[in-house]
Amino acid sequence: MSSVAFGQDGGTLATTTANITDGGVGIGASGRGSARLWDARSGARRSSLAVGAHDVSAMTFSPDGKTVAAGASDGQVRLWKTGSGTSRAALKLGSGSVDTLAFSPDGETVAAGDGDGDVRLWSVASGATRVSFTVGAGSVSAIAFSPDGTTLATGDSQGDVLLWDTASGRLRKTLVAEGGYMSAMTFSPDGRTLAVAVADGADASGVLSGDVQLLDVASGELRDSLAVDSAYVSAVAFGPHGTTLAAGTDDGRADVWSVDLPDAQAISSTICASLRCS
Repeated sequence: MSSVAFGQDGGTLATTTANITDGGVGIGASGRGSARLWDARSGARRSSLAVGAHDVSAMTFSPDGKTVAAGASDGQVRLWKTGSGTSRAALKLGSGSVDTLAFSPDGETVAAGDGDGDVRLWSVASGATRVSFTVGAGSVSAIAFSPDGTTLATGDSQGDVLLWDTASGRLRKTLVAEGGYMSAMTFSPDGRTLAVAVADGADASGVLSGDVQLLDVASGELRDSLAVDSAYVSAVAFGPHGTTLAAGTDDGRADVWSVDLPDAQAISSTICASLRCS
């Protein structure tokens, strides 16, 4: 299974395999040439979604669950209506494989990053390009919108975490992460913290490992690092209050941490109060 995405209602599942799992409606990409819409409760196939003669490399749902996006190895991003399977748009990013996708919080913009380091944002309604930019020499392996939709975070195969203005495509800030390949990322609900899953490499037996790093968006500094043993982290998500973080791994495990961290100003104020700073 190379990618998994739940719809907003939790009953809809998108994957890049043809497996059907329990609960809700599922979309399974069966490899080359097709994606399928299933009712996972009954096992009945609702429709087939043509994606061309190329592998599906990424899938995600819009926040309202009414649109599904699929990126392919030919650089195409296709949008469908989830309910009917009707095609909404076919968008072109570049020549590289589309490795990561994300919708803006309001669902009006979809962003994609590819193996050549290119990023493009489109209007979901019209299919028009809103902004495009290149992150550098590495492939774009993970992207995430801030809660207010004004910032897009990108992670790449070179270990760089960058924050971009979604209106202009201007680079706003570089965050300090430790390690290499970024496999997943997400903002906390208040937008102050960016959680980044980093693959550190494989052990002697070939098992991948890594950690989840919490980066302070304002300062760009590392706030904390959460170890994930003997597994590759493929997804990260904050709880609704931002005090809990979950990481899904390639071996089917979910690690959950309490991450109720004070912000930098709160820490500074506490220290100053104890030292009677002015």
